Amino acid sequence: MTAAAARLGLWSRTARAPIPLDTTDVDVELVDLCSQVELRQHYTNRETAVIEAVYTFPLPVDAVLLSLHIRLGGRELAGVVQPRRRARDDYEDAVTDGHTAMLLEQLEEGLYSLSLGNLGPGEHAEIRLRFALLHRFDGDQVRWRLPTVIGPRFGRAPHPDDQVPEAQIDVAHGLHFRMRIRGLLGRARIASPSHAVEVRRHDDHTEVCLSKGGWLDRDVVLTFDLPGGERLGASADADLEEGATVLASFCPQLPIDAPETARGRAITLLVDCSGSMGGVSIAQAKRALQQILATVRPRDRIALVRFGSSIDDVVGAPVSPDSLKMRELHAAVELLDADLGGTELFPALRHALSLAPDEMPADIILITDGQVWDRNGQIASILALAAERGQRIFAVGVGSAVSERQVRALAEGTGGACTMVSPGEQMAPAIQRQFERLFAPRARQVCIDWPAAPSWAQVPQTLF
Repeated sequence: MTAAAARLGLWSRTARAPIPLDTTDVDVELVDLCSQVELRQHYTNRETAVIEAVYTFPLPVDAVLLSLHIRLGGRELAGVVQPRRRARDDYEDAVTDGHTAMLLEQLEEGLYSLSLGNLGPGEHAEIRLRFALLHRFDGDQVRWRLPTVIGPRFGRAPHPDDQVPEAQIDVAHGLHFRMRIRGLLGRARIASPSHAVEVRRHDDHTEVCLSKGGWLDRDVVLTFDLPGGERLGASADADLEEGATVLASFCPQLPIDAPETARGRAITLLVDCSGSMGGVSIAQAKRALQQILATVRPRDRIALVRFGSSIDDVVGAPVSPDSLKMRELHAAVELLDADLGGTELFPALRHALSLAPDEMPADIILITDGQVWDRNGQIASILALAAERGQRIFAVGVGSAVSERQVRALAEGTGGACTMVSPGEQMAPAIQRQFERLFAPRARQVCIDWPAAPSWAQVPQTLF
């Protein structure tokens, strides 16, 4: 995928030049809470020599890659799974012998690189990949996101140079997008904060397409709002052993543990003020943080840390709402700007984790676009430190090209939660939801009692 923010798509390893992207088509089948995506991109080698090409692309972090095919003229190449070392050896042998070959590698969760050897001059390549993923409710909403941009990340990448995208701010590639929806979410209110969309409802399905065309300069985001009482759904399909595989969706009402929610907490607001947060992102963050400061409970304590290339600790240790230092917090929020250079996320997290007082539980609300490379296991180091100190991270990923892997790993790895906000969405409600989750009781021992026998007539076999 090629976008204005970064170099994606095919890249000539030999000539160190991009291979022009002709078209991009995306078709989605969404059934209840499971979607299957087919993405097709067409490239042409306009060089006068045979080249080796590199294709670096993102997928949702929890996506399952189903297949990958490349069509070259009348030939079609299909991938098979092999151990990494054997796959690379076989690929290099094939290229050396003059054969056309491809090698797909996962660089990290959500980021893949494809090498295509011996693409001839004037030769056309169609790359077709399919993946599937499950979705989840966040309140009354399901958020569907297709990453199309790898934004420039701070620091040195832990991957080979020819697999790392380079920024391209002067390219514009079109996008054709179509989604077909059946089952649970076909009844939802559908909107897109990223693109202008057209929703067409039919008797047996709902269709969504881009109403004004689109560009690969931002992630594609769709939201599905569905009242809580309508969140029940199930799909089934036959498995390989004459049984059935069922995907069921239900949202139980959990009891509230009043003694736990009554305890005071220390909360550190950790805000990314690097250059990549400029514009709408930092403006929305300011409004949301002021709302949080206005609703802090008397028994809680709160601190504000902003970071970029440096760390600015506004008040030091968390303070109570009746402290005179709260004025400093309000003033600092009003002056927030994206003026601190690069995204030194991991030192800032270590500092925020050190601020918690010993006498009360503590958590962190992190607001960032996550555009930083994870080198030398820094995320794992942060997760270990958070576990040692008993703190959780509630992350809000901000922007049109959020590095989902980083923000989701930090949140879910500490027992917190992660939510994403695009430029066309209101950030304040998302940050407020994360603030409220701080005080929600944890479900530590869950037992599901399902006394009813299955009624197969009510479970349609509609899964793809």
